[in-house]
Amino acid sequence: MKKFRRFVFAFSVCAMVFSCAGPSFAAANLLDGMSDADWRALNIFFSNFCESRLGDFDAAGYDDTALISFAVSHNVINNRKLFKEDAAEGQYYIGKDRVNATIEKYFGIQGVTPQSAEEGFVIFKKDRYYWDDVFEGSPWFAGGQAVELHEGKDRTLSAVVEFYTDNEAFQNDVGKVNIKDFYAPKKSWKKNTAQYYDLSGYFGAKIAPRVKNGKKTYILLEWREAETLEEARKLIGE
Repeated sequence: MKKFRRFVFAFSVCAMVFSCAGPSFAAANLLDGMSDADWRALNIFFSNFCESRLGDFDAAGYDDTALISFAVSHNVINNRKLFKEDAAEGQYYIGKDRVNATIEKYFGIQGVTPQSAEEGFVIFKKDRYYWDDVFEGSPWFAGGQAVELHEGKDRTLSAVVEFYTDNEAFQNDVGKVNIKDFYAPKKSWKKNTAQYYDLSGYFGAKIAPRVKNGKKTYILLEWREAETLEEARKLIGE
C-alpha cells in the first residue's frame, strides 16, 4: 500500500445482496482476540478494495470487467513500475498475466476473459491492458478499518469495514504523513493519526481465509457499500 496520485475511477458492477446465512447478532467479534499484527493485515486487505473503489461484488455472480478494472487500478496504485509505456499508442500498459494474477490473489478467481472495462479507463488490445488515464495528480488516500469480524458457515468470515478518506489536514501535511500508521487497528493509532482521515462510509464484506505460499491471507467473496454502521451489520446478517 502506498501514497498514490489522484485519478477518477469508477466501477459498474451489478448490486448483489448478502445471503441470509450470515452470523447472528450475538456472534462473537473475532477482532477482540486478534493480535495487532493480524488485525493490521486484515485492514490492509480491505484497504485494497477501498482505494480502488470496488463497487458491490458477489463471487456468486460477477462481471469480469469489474475484476479487470480492480486489478489494473490496484497495480496503478501499488505497482506502477510494472507498467510500460507504449510510445506509439501514447499510453501505459500492463500484461494480462499480471492482471490475472492479481484477480486470483484477491478473489481466488481464474479464467477471466480479456476485455475492456465498460468505463473506458482500461482498454485491452495487443494482449495487454492499457491504462487510458494519466498518472499525475495530487496525493490522496482511501483505506479500510475492520471493526467487526464474525465466523460464518463453511469457514467464511463476515466483516464490517469502516471506509476512510483523506482530509484537508492530510493534504496540508502530505509530506509528513506516514500512511502505514493508518493500517494499525484504530485502537492502536498514534496520537495524531486520526486527524488526517475522515470516516466516509461502511462496507459489509464476506471473506474466506486461505494459506498461499505459506502465508495466511484472504479472498473476497462479497463486498457491499453501506451508509451507516447498522446498515452494514444488516448486510452481513446481524
